[in-house]
Amino acid sequence: MAVDSLGEIVIVDPGNAFEDSDGFYIYERSFVGYKAYKDFLEENYPEVKFTVVTEGGVIDFRTCLNPSTCRRFSKDDINLRKESADEYLQSAKGNVVALVLGKKGAERFLSLPCKVVYIAEVTRRIRYAIFHAESSRNGKVGVMDTLRAYLGLWKGELATRKMMRKSAGIQCNGPAAFESYGNLSKNSFLYFDHRVDDVAEKKDFHKSLKSIAFSGNISPLKGSKYIADISWAVYNLNPEIVFYLIGDGPDRQEILEKGAPNIVYKGFMSYKDEWEPFVQKNIDLMVMPHLQGDPSMTYYETLGQGVPIIGFSNETLDFLVSQKMAWSVPQGDVQQLAQKIDGILRAPSELAAASERARRFMTENLYSRVVARRIEHLVSILKANAS
Repeated sequence: MAVDSLGEIVIVDPGNAFEDSDGFYIYERSFVGYKAYKDFLEENYPEVKFTVVTEGGVIDFRTCLNPSTCRRFSKDDINLRKESADEYLQSAKGNVVALVLGKKGAERFLSLPCKVVYIAEVTRRIRYAIFHAESSRNGKVGVMDTLRAYLGLWKGELATRKMMRKSAGIQCNGPAAFESYGNLSKNSFLYFDHRVDDVAEKKDFHKSLKSIAFSGNISPLKGSKYIADISWAVYNLNPEIVFYLIGDGPDRQEILEKGAPNIVYKGFMSYKDEWEPFVQKNIDLMVMPHLQGDPSMTYYETLGQGVPIIGFSNETLDFLVSQKMAWSVPQGDVQQLAQKIDGILRAPSELAAASERARRFMTENLYSRVVARRIEHLVSILKANAS
């Protein structure tokens, strides 16, 4: 069959790609995903063209806020186009399916000459939690401001549900999104987004020195305002517990200044070459005090290393707790979180059992399977549209 004869799949990145004299850049996890999609299509559906575009287009790399998290690549590696998503899809010809994050403003893609499949990730409850987490950084928010924000979020929810119903399909990242939006389309399914290619080997939790870690964007949405207090609460219970801080973000310096002596800062790590082996070898329990339940990849990538999770109750973590791969405490309860951390680290058999469940879960949801399901879904829409 001739190449490109079936049609084109266009991945719409919700941000920007970057460029300088050395080449192009995009966030590492995004690159890994897009490369996997392209490779899968080339091997299984050479008749389908694959393209990546970004909503913001390609801009100067010097404007990138987090350059250390980016991956340099050649345009051909993922078939990146320099036009913005709107510009590229506006002139689309033939049988085209676009995969688009279902966020505010994304309904505009429905008017372009392509079939639109939305990614559902953030529910109304998660949006409310994000609002509170972000506003808490600026002090107490007034009642009227809160009411206006809630009204805006509710109107946004109605718009989201309307555009989801008009879509050609919905890919729901995480159980919370599937529960909220999966019934809005007959062509929807649940998946878990991450980059775990292989599950780690069985861990030994009987060693004497114990360690925990926070990994991710060190920002209010991820509960950064609690990290220093958590480190002290854990240190006061057991000063021998090492608390690794992995990643970067706006609150990093404040945490390092106010945190307990048990904090060891590791900085940003490249996912495959540094993060995976470090977490697998060194971490017994991942602490994720997220103030909202977005389906962060770090949850599943942590489980893929055989490391259980503890944090504040939210929509994503509560699902993992129900699968007995994690533990949670009420939002903001630092003392209870520290006590639970200390208790769990003193029970290696309990840790080992949760780790084994995590390894089994991730074996059933390896990234290769996630990629195959997502691309097969898009190809099925191309085929249906071509018939």
